[in-house]
Amino acid sequence: MKKIADMKEHRTGPGKGYFVFTSNVDGAFQKSGFPEDKVLECHGSVHWLQCVKGDTCSDAIWPSSSSLPIPVDPATFRAPSEGMPKCRKCGELARTNVLMFDDYEWVQDRVYEQERNFDLFKAGLLSRLRDKQEEEIERVGYDNAQPSLQSYVAIIEIGAGLAVPTVRRQSEMLAKKYNGTLIRINLRDTMVPNPDRDISLVMGGKDALLEIEKEMEAIERVQG
Repeated sequence: MKKIADMKEHRTGPGKGYFVFTSNVDGAFQKSGFPEDKVLECHGSVHWLQCVKGDTCSDAIWPSSSSLPIPVDPATFRAPSEGMPKCRKCGELARTNVLMFDDYEWVQDRVYEQERNFDLFKAGLLSRLRDKQEEEIERVGYDNAQPSLQSYVAIIEIGAGLAVPTVRRQSEMLAKKYNGTLIRINLRDTMVPNPDRDISLVMGGKDALLEIEKEMEAIERVQG
């Protein structure tokens, strides 16, 4: 996935080629080399901690690595209370900064910052699409310009299901807003909102990404 993103950025320029929106909380994108400011983890991350009481205590968030490893009794598979991470302010139990169902204590400040980065990326994307439309009008004239210019935006969605459809809804909204192509990679929930424009790949994520990578490399060789 990172190679595909790098190839896209090579064409568009630094900071313009891609952004990651994920409901995963494992930090896998950062581990694979994606910069922190190019990732939005809408449900938070297990790599950060907060007070279990939420912002009634503090809105502080800190790296979970500072509290690892947590000792676990191999006979009972229980962690002793004295080994559990504690809030840096009040000393009560700390928890991972991950959104649960009906979670009113989740501190969202880190995700808010990621959302601001995403908004900046989308604003730049919209500006480039407008420039492209203006170039089309200048080239062929207003009357001959396509009323809805097909954009160069591609949304690659990997394994997003229907049980918690946060990512699917985001993908479909972006494809519609930017007149882009949704590439939906899914072995089960394969339907796409616009079959004339969107692409459904009934494949596993790794296999699909490798095929996309091959196609992009072939385009790179042709275009130089």
